[in-house]
Amino acid sequence: MPDIASRKFVETFQRAFAKSGRLSDPDLKALQTAQRSITNVTDRAAAQSVMAMLQHDRELDSFEVAPMKKALGVLVGVTNGPLPADLAKVLEHAVPQANVSVKHYELSFDVSGSGPDFPARAVVELDRKAKGTVILEANPDRLNVSSVKVAGHDVPFTLKDGRLHVTAPGAKALEVNYTVKAVDKGNDAYGLIKDKYSGRMWTMTWPYNTGALFPSNSAPSDGVTTRVTVKVGQGFEAVGTGTKAADGSFATKSQSPAYGFAFYAAKDFQLGDAGSSKDGVAVSGFGTASVPKALRDAYLKTAKDSLDFYSQWLGKFDYGNTLKLVELEGGLGGMEHTGAVAIMLSSAKDPDYGKETAAHETAHHWFGDNVRIADWGDFWMSEGFTNYATYRFFRADQGEAKYTSLLDRAKMELRDALEANPHALSAPKNTDVNEIFDSVPYEMGPWMLRMMEAKLGTPKMDSLLKDWFQSNRQKTVSTEQFVAFAKKKTGTDFGPFFKEWNSLTAVPSFHADVQLAGSKVKVTLAASTKVPKGLELPLVLEGDGGRTKTVMVDPSKPFQVDAGFPVKRTKWDPERTVLAFVR
Repeated sequence: MPDIASRKFVETFQRAFAKSGRLSDPDLKALQTAQRSITNVTDRAAAQSVMAMLQHDRELDSFEVAPMKKALGVLVGVTNGPLPADLAKVLEHAVPQANVSVKHYELSFDVSGSGPDFPARAVVELDRKAKGTVILEANPDRLNVSSVKVAGHDVPFTLKDGRLHVTAPGAKALEVNYTVKAVDKGNDAYGLIKDKYSGRMWTMTWPYNTGALFPSNSAPSDGVTTRVTVKVGQGFEAVGTGTKAADGSFATKSQSPAYGFAFYAAKDFQLGDAGSSKDGVAVSGFGTASVPKALRDAYLKTAKDSLDFYSQWLGKFDYGNTLKLVELEGGLGGMEHTGAVAIMLSSAKDPDYGKETAAHETAHHWFGDNVRIADWGDFWMSEGFTNYATYRFFRADQGEAKYTSLLDRAKMELRDALEANPHALSAPKNTDVNEIFDSVPYEMGPWMLRMMEAKLGTPKMDSLLKDWFQSNRQKTVSTEQFVAFAKKKTGTDFGPFFKEWNSLTAVPSFHADVQLAGSKVKVTLAASTKVPKGLELPLVLEGDGGRTKTVMVDPSKPFQVDAGFPVKRTKWDPERTVLAFVR
C-alpha cells in the first residue's frame, strides 16, 4: 500500500500534467516539495526517477512514457498491469519529439534594434518530403511565430507544448517567420542572450534548447548544415559558426548537431591571431578586455597546434578555412560551436585551463560535432573521445609527465563523480544528458580508451581511431558500433571489457601488501571495491643499476615472483594503463 507522501506526489504529478505536457514553475516546485516528503526508500528512488526526467527540460517527452509508467507504478503500488485510468490519461499529454530529419537551416536574425524581441526567419530544409504534419521544437516563451510558408504560400500551424506543428504534406522546406526573445546573461542562460550593459549578444543552445532560438530538431543524431545572416546595430560586429562569405553570412557546409550552430555580436571584440594551421585553417580570437592578451595568445596557439595534431592523426578539419575562439560569460568551460567555439571567461583567464579548453573544443570537430552520437545515453562517445584526443595532444606537445598527470586528475575526478552520482558510462537511450553531465563520461571515457591503447599498443590504437573517424565521418554512432568496429579492425573483442566496466559504481581500489626478500617478491591485494573481471595490475620491480622487471598481478589471488635480481623498490602502474587506485 503506497504511503500518504507517495500518493500526494502522484496527485501533484496528475495535476501538473492534466492539460499539458510541459511543467510550469509552480508545478515543478510543487513536485519537488512533494518529493522531499517521501521517506520510503523504494518510493523515494521512484520519485527521483520521475524528477530526473522532468526537472531539466520541464516536459514529459514521448520517449519517457515507458520509464515514467514504471516509476509511477512503484509509487501507486502497481508492479504489473496498467496504471489507474486517470493517471494513465495524463501520460497521453506527453510532448512529441521532432519528427523530421533536417538537412539544412537557412537562418537570419535582425538584432539591430533594442529588443528584447528580435525579428528572425528560418528556412528549414528537410532530408525528405514531409509525410504529413511536421513537428519541430519551438519554445513558446522565446519564439513568437507569425507565419509558416511552403513555396511562398501560407500553411496552417499551431504552437503547443513547445512544439511547432505544421500541416504541410509533401513539403521539402518550411519558411518560418518569427521573433526571438533575448534573455539576460547568466550561468544558466540559453537561447539568445544579451548583456544589458555592454549590448553584447551571443547564443547558447546545448543540449535541448535549439528551439529557444529557431524551430529545430535538437537531437544529437540530427546532422545539419547551416547558413546564418545577422544584422547588427551600428558599430557592432557579428561572428558566426562556419566560414564568412562575401555577403557577410556565415556558412557551415559539413554536418553537425543543430546545437553546434551559434553567433556572437559585440562592439569591442579584442582580436587575436594565431596564424594558420599546416592545412591553411586560420585560427583567430574574438575576446573581451578582461582577458590579458598573453593568455589569449597562449590558448589560441594551443588551438592551432592541436588542430594540426588532430588533422595529422585522424583526418582533415571539415569545417571550413577558419577556426574562431570567442570569449563570453557562462557557466560552462567552453562549447563546441563549429568553427566558432565558445571559450568562457573562467577558462580564458586561467593559464592552464584556457589551453585545455581550447584543445578540447577544437577536438570536438572530430568527435561530437563530426562523428555524432545516436542518443544522449552515449554522451561519453562525444566527451570521452574528445578528452582522450585532448590528452593525447598534450602528451605529444608536453610529454609523458603531462599525459600521466591528466590521467591521474581524471581518475580523481571520476572517483568523486561516482561517489556523488553512480551511473553507467553508456547509459540507457532515453537518458536526460543533464543527469549524466559529470566526470563519468568526461573522465572514464578517456580511461577506457587509454586501457584499450595499453592492450593494443599506441600505434594500433591510433590506426583504429583514425579508421573509426574516417569510416564514420558526419555519421551517427553508438558504443555497440565502436566495439564491433574495434573487433573487426584489431581482432580483439572488447565487448566483455565494456560490459564489465560500464556499470562501475566506484573506481577499483586496493590496499597492497608488498614484501621484498632479495630477488623474491610477495604481493597481496585487498580490494575495497568491486573488481571488474579480468583486471590485472602492472607492478614494476626495480633493482640497482637500472634493472627492472614488470609483472602483472591478479588481485584475486596471492602473487609471488623471483625477479632474477635483488629488488629494491616497486611501482604500481607508472604508465597509467589500468584505471585503479593502489595504496
